[in-house]
Amino acid sequence: MKQTQALRSIFSSAFTGSRFVTACLAMATLALAFFLMPASTTSAKKPDPPPPCPVLPAGATTTVLLFPFVTNQAGFDTGMTIANTSLDTVGTTPQTGTCTISYFGNTTGGGAAPAAQTTQAVPAGSSLIFTLSNGGNLGVAATPGFQGYIMVTCNFQYAHGFTFISDLGAQRLATSYLALVVPASGRNPCGEALSQ
Repeated sequence: MKQTQALRSIFSSAFTGSRFVTACLAMATLALAFFLMPASTTSAKKPDPPPPCPVLPAGATTTVLLFPFVTNQAGFDTGMTIANTSLDTVGTTPQTGTCTISYFGNTTGGGAAPAAQTTQAVPAGSSLIFTLSNGGNLGVAATPGFQGYIMVTCNFQYAHGFTFISDLGAQRLATSYLALVVPASGRNPCGEALSQ
């Protein structure tokens, strides 16, 4: 209550009488000068608008996802989920398809990255859920000791991925991110904008 009274006192003394009138006239003069200012005499060329994004070719039914960093080394593990969101409320035709998981990096001790693996079919409205250390549903095998990045090619549109990296048991440290949707050859180079 005292703070409110103090603020009222400051504002009422600052904006009374001639000071208030002077402040109002100054603001009105600036506004009028701004609106009456002549247009620039230089003829700066406006930038060209970006080209329109091309329409996806008929039959384009894959989504490529990039998980830019995953690890199951140094006491950390990565969990991932890939949702098949082709079942929705906006009239999308539901699609079912497999996903091929490709690994780029190495395993503990400098070993080669695991071979690519293909999942069982992911139904529309379902999710593929797995960790590097234990594998997961729909036939995803474990890839213990791997660190690097993963690209996943799903044979359905509207795949979306989420990753969670933490110390084992998520006791002290964790981070997460959304997978990047990568434009595949012949697909929309403008990236995803809710219309893929």
